[in-house]
Amino acid sequence: MGTLKVDNIQTESGSAIITNGAIPESTLRSSGVGMVKLFSSTSSSGVANFDIDSTYINSTYDNYKIIAGYTQATDNQRARIRFFVGGTIKEVDYSWENGAGTSSTYEYDAYDATYIQVGGAGGNNQSGLSENNTITFDLTNVNSTTVATRIHGYHYGAATNANTVGRFFQGGQDVNSFNDVVNGIRIYMGGGNIIMQNFVIYGLVK
Repeated sequence: MGTLKVDNIQTESGSAIITNGAIPESTLRSSGVGMVKLFSSTSSSGVANFDIDSTYINSTYDNYKIIAGYTQATDNQRARIRFFVGGTIKEVDYSWENGAGTSSTYEYDAYDATYIQVGGAGGNNQSGLSENNTITFDLTNVNSTTVATRIHGYHYGAATNANTVGRFFQGGQDVNSFNDVVNGIRIYMGGGNIIMQNFVIYGLVK
């Protein structure tokens, strides 16, 4: 059996479809299918705010898939999200709800919240425990001026007693703030630093 080796595959027009095993982002976008990996990060250091700015969240994509694995420096704190609008953090005009799969009750702030809560209170690796957390969520409608930007997702991680708990959350702009174009997000803890151990963001092809 033979092996065919080529540096690139092109269309009849000469545009590259595959070069050195990689499909160009522009080709994926024009195909109208799939997701494009935009950025990934790993770290063992804590920061007050983990920001993804307009370098990655912009007019190229309207919807995104985000996966973030983290630990926290301070015990009994929750992860939160805010949006960038015009390159500046928006500190008002949010709404959210958040509940655990093991509970019949949930938490919420239905109007004019100052952040979006995206999980439950977690531990900070006490007594050698691996109290890590993962949130995975969709970020939608970032460029729309008629539909509010929203997030929909899940949190799974360690509670303050080291038990693991799964939660679901959703939130976004208040309905009267739908005309704000979002060009970035901030993930942070209610208190203390967040250690973003692994993070990845994908753009969903239009």
